[in-house]
Amino acid sequence: MQLTLMGGVNPHSNEQASIYSNPLYSRHAQEWLTERADVHSRHEWRMELLEWAILIFVVVGVFADFALAFHWFGPK
Repeated sequence: MQLTLMGGVNPHSNEQASIYSNPLYSRHAQEWLTERADVHSRHEWRMELLEWAILIFVVVGVFADFALAFHWFGPK
């Protein structure tokens, strides 16, 4: 759809050509593509935030384990 809207690919049938040449359909298609790109970027941002949160919890957990190990096995 992107290639057709940008003029890179010509539709094979007359029905498709009339849809893509209609400015109203073209505008709606561009808005839909923009919306899908926004959804994808928000998803990527949430996944990166989740990865950072997991990394922070793992690092805090490792430090907590070391603190417990030094407490148990340290000098008494």
